[in-house]
Amino acid sequence: MTANKRKPDRVYTLRLLSIINKIRNQRQRSSTDRIVTYMSSIYGLPESEIQAELNAAVKADLIIKCVGAKGKESYKDPLFPNKMPAQSFVRKHSADLRMLVVNAIEALNSPYGSKISVIEHHIRSTHPLDLSQADITPQLKLAVNHGIADGLFTKSGCMVKVIPERAAELKQSDNQAFFVEGVEPSPVCGFCLGTSEQNKNKQAEQLLSCVDCGNSGHPTCLKFSPELTRQVLSEPWQCIECKVCSFCRISGDADNLLFCDSCDKGYHMTCLQPPINEMPKGFIKES
Repeated sequence: MTANKRKPDRVYTLRLLSIINKIRNQRQRSSTDRIVTYMSSIYGLPESEIQAELNAAVKADLIIKCVGAKGKESYKDPLFPNKMPAQSFVRKHSADLRMLVVNAIEALNSPYGSKISVIEHHIRSTHPLDLSQADITPQLKLAVNHGIADGLFTKSGCMVKVIPERAAELKQSDNQAFFVEGVEPSPVCGFCLGTSEQNKNKQAEQLLSCVDCGNSGHPTCLKFSPELTRQVLSEPWQCIECKVCSFCRISGDADNLLFCDSCDKGYHMTCLQPPINEMPKGFIKES
């Protein structure tokens, strides 16, 4: 007598496919461990149940299981067996852009403040994401108005200035407001597979998440100092896979890319003035 073949649950399978695609979009291997960790973290499901539904979906050809040369398994959506489709980077209408305005005004460093048009130009030219197709003008104006009401900005005529004490308070918050539509921050550390509730040391620790791909990591897993962590949380952060040069705005050529020890931004050695030919040793700081 043969055992009844388990039929996969439709809703469960859709959840599994969503998690698999999320992991692959973050340029990680969609292994069993990662899938189980994500499903447990997001939906609170037990490991045995997740494993059983994953196996049932594979047997029903609803999910593709792949085994690599070293025996490492991964899973794929049958609709995207090779490469995940490119995501659309359009800024969320609900995003709070106040800290982007703060960073722009501080970078412009005018004693009289800055016009919103000048602030917008600075954000567009320095932001790690391509904002050429994003209409952020209304959102910047709204962010300034909210900031004035919240005691973050003052405005005299058309000039906007930052109130440093209030800005310092907001810089202790996370960087979730910098995410774009189509990119969701991962609730799981890509290094230790822990969550914000528990890192590799069994302690609660906030996750840093890449604005481009959503990949996340604990500051301790990234070996970030407390000072660097505070700085990264106050502005858009890119993981090493998505990092662009802050001068030329081009990614790639990782062997030629330096990372600032005080802000983690990237700079091609050939883009520096003057250019350098060899990787420096020790502390590297933006100047």
